[in-house]
Amino acid sequence: MAASRTTGKKTGQKSKSRRAPARKAATLTLLARVNDQVTLEVYASGKVGAYVDGYAIELGNISAGSVTRAKGFAEGLAVASFSPARKPADKEIELLGRRLARSGFLEYRLMPPRGSALAAIEPQIPGYWPEIAELGNSDTVALSRFAYLRRRGNDLVLESPRAPALFRFTDPKLAAAILTLSMPQKVSALRHEKNFVGLALLGLLVECDLLFKVDPKRDGLRVGEGDENLVLWDFHDLLFHTHSTEGRQANPLGGRYTYMGAIAPPAAVRAPWPG
Repeated sequence: MAASRTTGKKTGQKSKSRRAPARKAATLTLLARVNDQVTLEVYASGKVGAYVDGYAIELGNISAGSVTRAKGFAEGLAVASFSPARKPADKEIELLGRRLARSGFLEYRLMPPRGSALAAIEPQIPGYWPEIAELGNSDTVALSRFAYLRRRGNDLVLESPRAPALFRFTDPKLAAAILTLSMPQKVSALRHEKNFVGLALLGLLVECDLLFKVDPKRDGLRVGEGDENLVLWDFHDLLFHTHSTEGRQANPLGGRYTYMGAIAPPAAVRAPWPG
């Protein structure tokens, strides 16, 4: 009888399952740019101004050497290129950026090396400046119980009454990947997922209180999110409280007649009630 060929494995030995290696997310760039309601004007003399709803607003002066960089706020300027400031020339651009942020003129885009923005960040409070929380493989993150996703036009918006900014997504798959965090998951496991959103986006969401780090020493997700005062708030109560007052939401207030032309105006004289 011919000798059987060996395969290199002993009979009955189970092959060890190999875990997929952590996926290396594409390098993302965070851009700061004036929002669509603002027209930025940077003159050769160094004078900076903005036009909002037909009104001109002066924003001060910069040196002639910073004019070209300052114009980048109109289309998008990489935040890491000037903040934190590493050179004297960066301080002037950072100061202008902070001034634009305090006025509510800036929004932010998270851009991949190619293609359109993964997310747009719209500040809801004056002076919001994006920060990225540091996350390690051993950290466990979960979606805040105050976070909610809704459609606005053709986009999906992720927001929370606790968040200083909302996130706007054009890719439903990206939004769906974030919603999987309704169940706490370790960062190490997320990095092996096919649709891993990247540490930069996760860190931005944590800093905005849309996600939070789960503390294994605290009993329960409700107690583990925020302080003891937050435990008392229910989702609907905090949402109504935030959106019925000024200061933590950027929605327009007052008689702006936003839908004039979209719906018929009410009658000048009210129709009589029946009965």
